[in-house]
Amino acid sequence: MNPSEPIRRLLGHRGGSAALEFALALPILIGLTVTAFDAGRYILLKSRLQDATWTMADAATRALTLGSGEALNIVQSGERLMAPFGAAERSRFIASGVTGSADGPPTVRWQVAGGGLAEGSRVGTSGGTAELPDGVSLAPGESVVIVEGIYSPGVTLPLQEDLFPAFRDIALARPRVGELTELD
Repeated sequence: MNPSEPIRRLLGHRGGSAALEFALALPILIGLTVTAFDAGRYILLKSRLQDATWTMADAATRALTLGSGEALNIVQSGERLMAPFGAAERSRFIASGVTGSADGPPTVRWQVAGGGLAEGSRVGTSGGTAELPDGVSLAPGESVVIVEGIYSPGVTLPLQEDLFPAFRDIALARPRVGELTELD
């Protein structure tokens, strides 16, 4: 008997090749399906976060004055707007009142934050210098309310963490009636 005969016989046998191909392709198909689902969810979450931050900035600038309780309610409304997506532990909303200064950079006059995500403000901290987004400048005495929304969408598969990082949205609105330089 030729020593290579069992190998030739094994290579000539085609039974089970479809099952083997399917077993090799199945993890790839599952990964593509889950990633497509998460990509659609990511787009929806990004849109909802933009809507929530703009709604909060708009609500904050409608009044003549804004109390700290009202500001906190506005920040918490962002969590309620994102509630269908598990916002309590995955989001952070930060509302900041920024005023332009004649003798220096703009200042963060007040700030209110809410949400379970441990993220800080890119605008600055209360009483400190404000970092305004590109293209935004304030004249002395002019004020603006900046609302930052941060959301970490989470992923279905651990390998997707780099594909779907936490995202941030910023909405700016100028006060319509009052200056909103201080919280009552």
